[in-house]
Amino acid sequence: PQLEGRLLQALSPAPAERMLEVGTGSGFMTACLAALGGTVTSLEIITELASTAEKKLAALGFRGAKVHNRDVFDFVPDSRFDLIAVTGSLPVYDRRFADWLALDGRLFVVTGSAPQMEARLVRRLGENEWSTEFLLETVVPPLKNAPEHQAFTF
Repeated sequence: PQLEGRLLQALSPAPAERMLEVGTGSGFMTACLAALGGTVTSLEIITELASTAEKKLAALGFRGAKVHNRDVFDFVPDSRFDLIAVTGSLPVYDRRFADWLALDGRLFVVTGSAPQMEARLVRRLGENEWSTEFLLETVVPPLKNAPEHQAFTF
């Protein structure tokens, strides 16, 4: 729960915000985001996890949280998000997530490969301007289908 707490603290979800969660898992973080903020779109690539989380969230009354069984790397949002929580790591930072942020939006993402990973908070300051704050070192399993480092070849 320590990393989840840091994620919520860093992102500071607020009512009426439009949120994207990448990696629904059990739905715990989805529920936390929905309880603290507005609407949550959560993407989960594993069918069983998506189905179970969706049922749990509905049973608990989280109507503002929608779980979609799909790969984020095939996802094209129809509008920007105020907040994005990437719950799996990215071996290589992928700017697409920052591009999906609305002005003043926040992105929590863990980048790198074990044992050297770091959580960062990215804020969108303008159309082509972001700031990055490094929060802590951690180790988190990578997202399925996340781009890997290119191997050096001669």
